[in-house]
Amino acid sequence: MKTFDIVIGNGCSFTQGGGLNNVKIHEFLTGESVKDLIKLDAYMFKNAYPAFLGKLLNCKWYNNSVSCASNDLIVQRGMDIVKQFRNKKTLIINQLSIPSRMGFRKGNKYFSFNSLDGKLVYNDTENGIKNPHHRPHSIFKKNELDEFYKKYVLDVYDMNAYWKDFTYTMELFNAWCEKNNILNYWITYVNHEHISHIDRVIEIDSYDGMCEWSERKQLQLKHIKNIPVDDSHLSIEGHKQLANIIYEKIR
Repeated sequence: MKTFDIVIGNGCSFTQGGGLNNVKIHEFLTGESVKDLIKLDAYMFKNAYPAFLGKLLNCKWYNNSVSCASNDLIVQRGMDIVKQFRNKKTLIINQLSIPSRMGFRKGNKYFSFNSLDGKLVYNDTENGIKNPHHRPHSIFKKNELDEFYKKYVLDVYDMNAYWKDFTYTMELFNAWCEKNNILNYWITYVNHEHISHIDRVIEIDSYDGMCEWSERKQLQLKHIKNIPVDDSHLSIEGHKQLANIIYEKIR
């Protein structure tokens, strides 16, 4: 059985525990009315699969995920965080996100575009990206980044070509981790078949990523009877089952 000092979950809101920090969902699940964002986030993190995986592995855990992250940002943040634990026996699970997402740094801001649903604007500091603010497309002020991304998504984006290019990034990350004695694995929200040939990709029960698996198994928040918000993120039971799948694959 492998042993670790720390396991790191690194992805977008699907690893972060998205939805569990929603005020209405939190009150529905716990019976407590909480408005404090720090308390809501703490509840979210402790009920997401990195925390459950840490318990299974009997080690510390850290959730390095941010909402709306693109795959490029996930890899950047993954490399940044493991550098802080070079002297530890570290396991990192990188959860790949929706491939059409894209992020840009400009000045002291990081703009994270989520297909045509909108974007998150983060403060980009020495300590990472912080304080996200959602901006739906309906209130976008036209600027060069918005126009560029819109043209990319509508006229340029090719999913098959995207994954062909991104697998090179995955191979380089694998090699970097191996060189630095870090054990890394990959899971994906969608499009598992495009990356199944890459080393250390975890197949989620033969489904095409977390999305299809959680939908068919009814492990999303929206599948909980009478839940007040229609949310497609994983339920707590979904996070527990995903942690068990990862644990069985890596032990």
